[in-house]
Amino acid sequence: MVQAIILNYYMLKHIKQTGGVETIEQNSAARSKKLYDLLDSSHGFYNCDIRKDCRSRITATWKMTDSNV
Repeated sequence: MVQAIILNYYMLKHIKQTGGVETIEQNSAARSKKLYDLLDSSHGFYNCDIRKDCRSRITATWKMTDSNV
């Protein structure tokens, strides 16, 4: 129990130091957009079967279209 409280303390301290929840959310959105933009602009090298309106910012999935790579 004490470890959970200590871990929570450090996590909340980190969130505050990095600008708060809003900043973390914005950074997360920017990172996932960058990744999905790369996948979408790969001209078929990578394939993301997930519809754009259903893509996760936490768990990105994709396939390489050439199985020999």
